[in-house]
Amino acid sequence: MYGRTGSTNTLAVFTAASQTGAIQHVIPDPKVVQAVGFAAGAFTAAVSVYGTTSNTAINGVLLGTISLSGTGTATDGFAFSAPWPYIYAVSTVTAFTGSPTVTVYLGV
Repeated sequence: MYGRTGSTNTLAVFTAASQTGAIQHVIPDPKVVQAVGFAAGAFTAAVSVYGTTSNTAINGVLLGTISLSGTGTATDGFAFSAPWPYIYAVSTVTAFTGSPTVTVYLGV
């Protein structure tokens, strides 16, 4: 279970154009989500984070979307306090040069 106060955990690592990360059971406290993207050149990516009451990574409620674009590295994030017991992330990489990697971190 993720979510000890003061901790940061990797929620998902994406290396393909569109992927859904694994469902993660979390303590329902306020959280922050940060996405960090790396590519050999320019890239554009989006990461949507969902909350759900079930332990499957489908049909969740959108908590927020992080948009990334840049050359080499880009990062952004958001905070939320919705008490969902499970969360997951979905990535969409729309344009890139090189092999992009997007890592999504969860912090409390």
